[in-house]
Amino acid sequence: LASTHVFGAPGVVQNRDWQASLQKLAIQGVSVPRVAAGTKDPNDIAIAAHAVHMFLQGKCAGIAVSVRDADFLCLATFLHSQGCQVALVLPEGDALALGQAFEAARAEIVRYRLSANMVRTPKVKVVLHASGESSFEPLNDIVLSIYN
Repeated sequence: LASTHVFGAPGVVQNRDWQASLQKLAIQGVSVPRVAAGTKDPNDIAIAAHAVHMFLQGKCAGIAVSVRDADFLCLATFLHSQGCQVALVLPEGDALALGQAFEAARAEIVRYRLSANMVRTPKVKVVLHASGESSFEPLNDIVLSIYN
């Protein structure tokens, strides 16, 4: 593994708790500025640009993405056309159509299984503000009680 990155809004990536968590996992946070115009997710654009840069600069032989939508099919197709190995990382039994679409783009599908004792209970929500910034806020007790 050459490098692992997480892309997010500046307020998120610069959060001390996030930085500490990412540092423990040897993950580099990449701050992605927000602009008021445009319809595509700035993180998606930054991820694609970074992946192409890493490969074309010879910094890696392959790219693995863990995504839940088809926005990265063009990236997978382009990188494969340039000789790059591409993998899509997905939970087992999830996003079957997405996996098939990536396989058609010549990407390897890597599936993982969470152990039964790993509880996936949300504790925070992401709030998108009118300014384009986002913040993490705790879920209220009513919502938490639904998941617990």
